[in-house]
Amino acid sequence: MSEKQPSGVFFSGLVTGAVLGIGAYFFLTSTKEGKEISRKLKSKGNQTLADLGDLVEDLEDKGEELCHQAQETREKVKERVEQISGDFDKKEIEKIQARGRQMATRFFTRKGKTVPRH
Repeated sequence: MSEKQPSGVFFSGLVTGAVLGIGAYFFLTSTKEGKEISRKLKSKGNQTLADLGDLVEDLEDKGEELCHQAQETREKVKERVEQISGDFDKKEIEKIQARGRQMATRFFTRKGKTVPRH
């Protein structure tokens, strides 16, 4: 709360909120219309909670399914990497690396001079 506001404004707002809250409570518990509104609100709230529970269950199931798929994909990738790395011997890898360095050097030089980086 700001120190600039007089305490009377805060107290006035507190009293107004309390009076409105008490009025709403008596309306919802003492009148026929209030009891009907209260019943509808309670019913709608319970339905919303049930729907939310179903949604949470669906999301949990979907999350477990996605986790399982991710594990399967990780295993497939791991197997493929091992298979590919087994196909190359060290000399082939060194040739590819040397060729890559040559291409990078050629790409970053112009007229025999290194291209300045900005």
